[in-house]
Amino acid sequence: MERLVEGWTEPIRQQLLADGAPFDATGVTLDLVLKDNAGNSVSTSGKTAWDTASTSIAKFTPGSSDLTAAGSPYTATWKLTSGSQVAFYPAPAADQWFVRTA
Repeated sequence: MERLVEGWTEPIRQQLLADGAPFDATGVTLDLVLKDNAGNSVSTSGKTAWDTASTSIAKFTPGSSDLTAAGSPYTATWKLTSGSQVAFYPAPAADQWFVRTA
């Protein structure tokens, strides 16, 4: 769970765990699947990247208008792709991101 403020542009980092432990995600493609409180996919201007792939720390740096209180709470799921294999974290439930006005 994340608690954020509208206009947030600092990186949001989350460590992804497999069976309760970090893993080496070097070479794995990372995407963020973000949905608003109505379940609609959210298009963002921010950037998604590995902060530290070797210890599975994902990072999303939102654009200033990506996260609004009106769309809160958001569900956030990290999509990992390696060749033809796809996995989602956290599983089974998405993380919730709460956004309030300043």
